Amino acid sequence: CVIDAPSPIPIENRPIHLDLKFNLSAASQDRDVPALASYLLELADSKPDRGFIHAPYSLANKLRPYLMDNPRFLFHSSSNKMSVFKEFQETEGKIMVASGMYEGIDLAGDLARWQVITKVPWANLTEPDMRYLADEDPEGYANEAVRLVVQAYGRVCRSPTDYGETYLVDRSFN
Repeated sequence: CVIDAPSPIPIENRPIHLDLKFNLSAASQDRDVPALASYLLELADSKPDRGFIHAPYSLANKLRPYLMDNPRFLFHSSSNKMSVFKEFQETEGKIMVASGMYEGIDLAGDLARWQVITKVPWANLTEPDMRYLADEDPEGYANEAVRLVVQAYGRVCRSPTDYGETYLVDRSFN
């Protein structure tokens, strides 16, 4: 079932920038990581507010060597995710590189004014149910990824009076 309803949040309060510059597939990721890191550093330099970067653990680990010298960036592991998130919430100007946080977090107000969705969260095709879905219903498989992108998009602008920008940079979004 799909419910189509207008958002109460004005579109100008929640712009999305489709800056689809990077091929972040497993085969090409290593080649594009340095350029992605440079992009993120430039974005961070232009935005003094808190930011949030959605990246799967594997990509976050590849970005870490390029970004860790900048004290604004926070990285987490699966065991310290919530304590790093708390530090992010309590410290002005930080940028959290977050894995698996497309849903279930609230970045309202000054908790984050911008975010980057680095990689479209395609479901793992080694899982039999996802392989079946991709083979039998490619649109349904794509909808699963789009659903998570929409969830991530909604993290930084939470009400009609809030505002936050989203940058989507993974070429596979096309």
